[in-house]
Amino acid sequence: MMTRKHVSTARSGRLTRAWYELPDAARLRVLILAGLLTMGVLLSLLVAWFSPGIWWHIWLNLGSELIGTALTFLLVDLLLQRHGSAAQAEAATPAEPNTYLSRPQLIARLGSRASRFALSAADALRSQGWLTDDSLHGAALQGTNLQGANLAYAQLNAVNLSDANLAHADLDHALLREARLDGANLEQAYLQHADLEQASLVAARLNAADLRQANLTACECILTDMQQSSLHAATLRRALLSRANLQHADLQHADLTGAQGREVDLRGANLRHARLHTARFDHPICNEETILPDGQHWSRSHQIQPFTETAEPPAAPAPKADITRNGTRHAEDIHLLRLLLNEPEDTEER
Repeated sequence: MMTRKHVSTARSGRLTRAWYELPDAARLRVLILAGLLTMGVLLSLLVAWFSPGIWWHIWLNLGSELIGTALTFLLVDLLLQRHGSAAQAEAATPAEPNTYLSRPQLIARLGSRASRFALSAADALRSQGWLTDDSLHGAALQGTNLQGANLAYAQLNAVNLSDANLAHADLDHALLREARLDGANLEQAYLQHADLEQASLVAARLNAADLRQANLTACECILTDMQQSSLHAATLRRALLSRANLQHADLQHADLTGAQGREVDLRGANLRHARLHTARFDHPICNEETILPDGQHWSRSHQIQPFTETAEPPAAPAPKADITRNGTRHAEDIHLLRLLLNEPEDTEER
């Protein structure tokens, strides 16, 4: 015959097993709800302790407060569950063959957060020639997951790619003029010869990205993380670089004429032969590993400011056009010969 103690122990064991059989998310919800209820009760008791005369008022309000808290929590939890279910359903849905999708449908699919949808759409757009023509101009692709995508030579002018995942993507020779890449992940992306003129890269991540000979003229690189990126011979004329992180970046032969920035982090950066004419860097962050345009390391007595104070050198005059015959000068040589022989030049065409 079971005693009360045995019955209580059995019930406790069943409750414990039931608790641990719950999913982690369900246990977390129960704990949060219990914590909110406990906090409400404790606060009411504290108020009642210091103000015993309003005890009944507190208990009258406590019920409604707790009910409101519980309802708010349940509503928020329901919205989060629906969002998660929608994302899982999108990921689990078998991909419709892209051959049956129209151009607007493919562009919409290109903006998907599910990588396999976005990547398959990119391949389909390329096969139709829509990736490299003007079809994507101004498209809204924020938040898309194009990690590792082949977007070489893509025309993405004025496209909104904010918060997009473009890590390891191939954007060689891509056109991204006036594109919005705020908060985008471009870590280790291949952007050689890419055109990013007037693009917005605020708070974007370009760690170890390949930007050799890329065009970033008038680009907004505020709070942009470009650690260890390769900007060899890149153009950053008039770029905004406030608080940009360029630690250990390769800026050799880069053109930073007229660039501006406050607290630009250049620790360990290589600026050998870089053009800094009329650039304005307020309080730049350098260290002994920073290599300046003359090839010397930064020091307290050898800083970056003298290189930014010089005016831009004038453009070299265009070479004088020569009329040549068989690879040799011809017109000027005949004129000189006539002067030496005092022979008048013909004024009329024979």
